[in-house]
Amino acid sequence: GPSRELSDAEIEDLPLFRAISDYEFPQDIVSKIIHFLYLQLIFDVHNDKAKNDHISPAIHKLESKIKGLKKVINTNAVEGQNLFSDSSRVIINLNDVNLDIKKTSPLLLAKKAYDDNKVEYRKDGKKYLNIIIDEAHNILSYASQRESETWKDYRLETFEEIIKEGRKFGVFLTIASQRPSDISTTIISQLHNYFLHRLINNKDIDAVERTISYLDKVSFEALPIMPTGTCVLAGLSAQVPVILEIDKIDDDFEPHNKTIRPTDFWGEASADIKQDVFVENVIEDNEALEEEDDLPF
Repeated sequence: GPSRELSDAEIEDLPLFRAISDYEFPQDIVSKIIHFLYLQLIFDVHNDKAKNDHISPAIHKLESKIKGLKKVINTNAVEGQNLFSDSSRVIINLNDVNLDIKKTSPLLLAKKAYDDNKVEYRKDGKKYLNIIIDEAHNILSYASQRESETWKDYRLETFEEIIKEGRKFGVFLTIASQRPSDISTTIISQLHNYFLHRLINNKDIDAVERTISYLDKVSFEALPIMPTGTCVLAGLSAQVPVILEIDKIDDDFEPHNKTIRPTDFWGEASADIKQDVFVENVIEDNEALEEEDDLPF
């Protein structure tokens, strides 16, 4: 029949109206934002104020990042809580997250902690913050193929601001990396003190030479040949570069990050079996390639 305007009673009796009345937003903040965006999208599309094809991809991209974000951030935290609610030290483990989250979450967390500390520091000038980044080449690299140029620039600019301006607000940055050549030269050049262990890669050595002005020629030439457990201390803490010997850490606190030596397992039966299987697989793969090879030579 012809279309007509529904009465209020008929509208309230619709399944959609009852579903909206019973709807509750989820507890965690990220899911709540996504639900709000969907509701806003429905409203805007209904009123011809937005195009679904333009907005839906952005919402789907946010949805795809929720699982990784929840491994790092408690999205159910109550208002008033912060990183340091229970301790003066916080360790954030990024081992189990993908590369996107490894670059995104440190930026968000560092920016939030930096801004909060600036506010607190202005009150009494006593509170300070030290941000320590291990494997910094994964977070502070200027070469990235997985993010847009705009987002990469914002990520680097945030940490460059912290290292250049942070000291005025009691915020300091400590980084550790095996690949200094992958880190922004602005960040490396703004550091005040350096503990330089052995470097072999030519790109890393060149990066150190270009950005660190505290090294003399003797210390610089010693970098590729330094024994394990030693380093060069250079910077404001030392009038001249000094070679230090670092004490071995106690076994109880030693991290499980030693390089495995395959020769240690050569005498074990299980290792022999794995090697035999590996050799057999290589032989079979080579034979298969020879059979499929139709090259004239």
